[in-house]
Amino acid sequence: MSLCINPKCPRPDHPGNDHSRYCVRCGSDLLLNDRYRVLRLLSDKTGFGKIYEAYEHTTPKILKVLKESWNTNSKVVELFEQEARVLGKLDHPGIPKVDDYFQHSVSSQGWTTPPLVHCIVMEKVDGLNLDEWMVQQGNHPIAQTQALRWLKQVVEVLGVVHANHYFHRDIKPGNIMLHRSGQLVLIDFGTARDLTYSYASKLQGHRITAVVSPGFTPHEQSNGQAVPQSDFFALGRSFVQLLTGNHPSEMYDPQEDELHWRDHTTNVSPLLLDLLDRMMARKVGDRPVDTRAILQQITEIEKSLQPQPIKSPTAPPRKSIVPAVKSSTLLPRKSYLPAVVAISGLVILGGAIGYWLKLNPNPIAISSPSDTPISAPNASEQTSPTPSFPMPSDYANLALANTLSGHSRPVNSVAISADGQTIVSGSEDSTIKVWNLKTGELLQTLSAHSDTVFSIAIS
Repeated sequence: MSLCINPKCPRPDHPGNDHSRYCVRCGSDLLLNDRYRVLRLLSDKTGFGKIYEAYEHTTPKILKVLKESWNTNSKVVELFEQEARVLGKLDHPGIPKVDDYFQHSVSSQGWTTPPLVHCIVMEKVDGLNLDEWMVQQGNHPIAQTQALRWLKQVVEVLGVVHANHYFHRDIKPGNIMLHRSGQLVLIDFGTARDLTYSYASKLQGHRITAVVSPGFTPHEQSNGQAVPQSDFFALGRSFVQLLTGNHPSEMYDPQEDELHWRDHTTNVSPLLLDLLDRMMARKVGDRPVDTRAILQQITEIEKSLQPQPIKSPTAPPRKSIVPAVKSSTLLPRKSYLPAVVAISGLVILGGAIGYWLKLNPNPIAISSPSDTPISAPNASEQTSPTPSFPMPSDYANLALANTLSGHSRPVNSVAISADGQTIVSGSEDSTIKVWNLKTGELLQTLSAHSDTVFSIAIS
């Protein structure tokens, strides 16, 4: 189909236009600026213009056309042209590129003085918006690592937009495209219309904006007082949907005027939850000041999630333990392993000794390496039979690297893969969980067991 954009064309979608250079009904040129053919109308709800899908040969484009009712207002036309110039300077992979700005002449049919139609041609992003992507994924919540990566991308885009004195005003998953390269791209820009529409609204005695997306629009914007921090609110609500799989309106309590969303998340750092809550604060002053403040907090969250390096202790000289009753028989030698394995071994060894002591309550003599017998103290002098183990001094440098939260009952066994990338845990909650050892991210849950998992091995 080839669509005519003459505002007074009686049949802009005439079938005969497909194979004609000029509109069959009004005679207007269908090849805009000798380059673009218009395929279909996408939206006429932007307040000041119409949005079309167009093609340059076989390449899809987005065409924005200033409504005819504003063509006679020189200030609005000037601002529309200015917006095209500014958008053309916003060079970022997360912002659609402006390809062209021109004025299109239409047929004189139906006009005393035919107007010039003001047009902006923009890049059409190849990919799905995040609403479509979530449906494709079965509305399964995204992982924390992906949320942080995507949040950083969109905030960086907003940094460019806000630095040029614009704000988007309609951020939501449906207006965030996932390009095939993996880059998120903001579409349906308020930057492509904000100055024009703001001025036009003031001329009519209206408030600045009428853009409202239920569940995502902050109250100050609903009241016509949008500010750059309004974008932060909408972006926070968008990531609530991505992290929970639920639309924000489904979790909103109108009686308390609160969004009860945190309980719908799984394996998300409280630091990230707190950041999103600050972005969605009801008062503008309680939200982050600018995009740099948000990016700084994202960096701090990422650092907190990185496992801290553990210094491997140097194993002390190995010694033989010789039983006094059979001094010619040596116990097998055991070496100290790296820190994590060593601690696990000590726990297992402690349990074995405790079980042995239960079966053999009478004290025995143990021979020292010099064959000098060392007698155990009298039972009456003991408060508890706690064995003492040699502990290398480097163990004092051990620190907690990460906490893996997911099991609902105690964990009985863990195993680490040979490549050091994966850790597997078995629990009394009848599940086995597979984790990324470096990031702590839960990769998979195996829940087919009918009872406690006592032991795990990786072959």
